[in-house]
Amino acid sequence: MNTHQLDLARALRPIRRALLTHLQRAGHPVKLPPPDDPEPSERRTALDELCAALELCDDARRLLLLVLGCDVDPDIARMCALAHGIPGLHRVTVGLAMTVFPDTPWSVVSPEAPLRRWHVLRMESPDDLIRSLLRLDEQLLNRLMGVDHLNAELAPLLRLVAPAWRLPESHAAQAAQLQALWASSPPPLIQLQGPGPEDVLGLAAWCAEAEGGTLCRLDAWKLPAELDAAERIGALLAREARLRGVRVLLDLEDCDESTVRRALELIEPLDAPWLLSRVEPLRQRVRPIVRFEVGRPTSGEQRVLWREALEGSALAVGPSAIDAMVTQFNLSAGAIRTVALAAAGASAHEPPAARLWDRCRVQSRTRLDGLARRIETTADWDDLVLPPDVVRTLEQIRAQVRERGLVYERWGYGQRLGRGRGITALFAGSSGTGKTLAAEVLANALRLDLVQVDLSSVVSKYIGETEKNLRRVFDAAEAGGVVLLFDEADALFGKRGEVKDSHDRYANIEVSYLLQRMERYTGLAILTTNLKKAIDNAFLRRLRFVVDFPFPSLEQRARIWEGVFPPGVPVAGLDPVRLARLNVPGGNIRNIALHAAFLAAERATPVTMPLLAQAARDEFLKIGRTLSDGELW
Repeated sequence: MNTHQLDLARALRPIRRALLTHLQRAGHPVKLPPPDDPEPSERRTALDELCAALELCDDARRLLLLVLGCDVDPDIARMCALAHGIPGLHRVTVGLAMTVFPDTPWSVVSPEAPLRRWHVLRMESPDDLIRSLLRLDEQLLNRLMGVDHLNAELAPLLRLVAPAWRLPESHAAQAAQLQALWASSPPPLIQLQGPGPEDVLGLAAWCAEAEGGTLCRLDAWKLPAELDAAERIGALLAREARLRGVRVLLDLEDCDESTVRRALELIEPLDAPWLLSRVEPLRQRVRPIVRFEVGRPTSGEQRVLWREALEGSALAVGPSAIDAMVTQFNLSAGAIRTVALAAAGASAHEPPAARLWDRCRVQSRTRLDGLARRIETTADWDDLVLPPDVVRTLEQIRAQVRERGLVYERWGYGQRLGRGRGITALFAGSSGTGKTLAAEVLANALRLDLVQVDLSSVVSKYIGETEKNLRRVFDAAEAGGVVLLFDEADALFGKRGEVKDSHDRYANIEVSYLLQRMERYTGLAILTTNLKKAIDNAFLRRLRFVVDFPFPSLEQRARIWEGVFPPGVPVAGLDPVRLARLNVPGGNIRNIALHAAFLAAERATPVTMPLLAQAARDEFLKIGRTLSDGELW
């Protein structure tokens, strides 16, 4: 027998004697054992800890032991069957318990008493209180026998969160305040707001471990809809906090208001330290809510974290490489540690700085659930056929993205600019003039992901949903590593109009929200439009760059034709100057060239001028234009 079993055997002796006394009074021929002379124990047993944590009085403790005895002691089980007069009934009923311990008050088994409030004992027939069989919760039974585990009902709902690898200094003060609030009685509800889950979870898990417990994450949408089932889950969660030091972070992100309200109504009456994760402020109801804004580590802290994560590894990089990563990627402490470990195990063919940069890109990739898609970028500067002043402006955009760390941090401009530190550019021009291609070139030159925002998924007819979707886009992009591309942005960034009804008012609110959010965004955002005049003037004032993409000239169209075919495409007799007579922009030229390549592949011939003429006719028919004799060769 282990120590726990010995402790239980000692605790069950008075229970066995009380049962024998009851049977003797009932006329059964049983003998009482000699009185026990219990040995005093200075050690606190698992039963003592359980009763203290769940506030079980002596009467409740005796009832618990009587029910427990039927599970672990065959003699107690047989005596219960004998007391019932039913040979197979080796369980305890409420009536039998009250008879064996006649001085036990009925309040011990009331619904509000700890035995039932914390689901220590389960009544199989709660409508028939006297005859109802009692069973001890399986988790508590195992705990008293020396086996500790998470409650089986909660296990599918909870996810264990590992503590932060390193707590940044800027989070240390918040951790101390959070722990002080946990020590208050009753503790308030604590809401954690942050740009990403990594920082929130890292801080919460670190505090839980410092308290000797663990952090578990619970998605609010997993809570049962039925009131009784939800209340049982809530009570079991609070019991875990008391018994095992479990701290529960209730994730309320992306939940509708009814789910949030139901979750708050459930946890407010429970005296346990609850953590709530949601970006939007939660309205206080009965129990006070204390909010913490958990930001990303500062730039200086990220540099320290990078040095510590790379210390002793083969990834020896200089301060300039670390500065470049800190400037571009806004990562949590855990993400920095993950990148360092992943890069150490990557292929050694690339230089360490390049391996770290690529892993940062992968680590910071956004998860936008259909609101945006990542575009694979292979285009470079040679693929652009644009006027020199346009190319020069694009190079300035690249330079500002690369050097913003130097200008904002070391030169001190960041202290003067409270907002508007991001780089936002508007690419305006007719369809096919190279706006999206230029965005691909910039992303490729900066070695960043190009993420195209799907406006059809962002814009919603429901009030407030558009702003919520846009917040998700920008918050996810704040980790760095991406260039945001809003294609056909006039649909989203249009002019605010006169308010004539509620629809106009909320449409103006959406545009105003975008103005504020774009100013706070710290990365590179590119807006493309075919209708520059449709863009709200307030947006134009806040844009760092406005780049007009003109319709390509005859000479530029000839240059596009010269480079439109990959080297492996067989061509014969092509004349770029004659082809340039087609009065179409580069996007249509690429479509015509691709269509002609498929025609040539079907005929097993090179791409020729007649095939390009056929492809041009098909393209003009698609766009609804007539191909004039002067354009065709």
